[in-house]
Amino acid sequence: MVVIVNIGLLGSTYLQENVLVGTVERNGISSTTYIKQFRNSYQFKMSNSDIHNDRMQNDTWHYTFEFSRLERNRYLLVNEDDDTHLSRHRIFELDNTCSLVFRGPEKNTSSNVMLFCQQD
Repeated sequence: MVVIVNIGLLGSTYLQENVLVGTVERNGISSTTYIKQFRNSYQFKMSNSDIHNDRMQNDTWHYTFEFSRLERNRYLLVNEDDDTHLSRHRIFELDNTCSLVFRGPEKNTSSNVMLFCQQD
């Protein structure tokens, strides 16, 4: 019985995916990001819009990355099929639900930050 339960838990964990959503406003731009994480793959959908413009004007990007952990809070994302081949991210948990993610190797600035909160 215990073996069957363990196999069931392993199977459900192996098939689990997480969805993260976040929006950050900076310099008159609203940036919304949606991520679906499955195993070691991230599917990013990002959209930027001008918050001062009455007409809806969006720039939208879609990326899929394989990721690997470099060290604590630091990840390398790789996509061989896109112009953005490599991306380094640093992740800082705010609580059990939300995290700040900084793109790039070193500086934590408002121009390279994303906010993600796990969706149920």
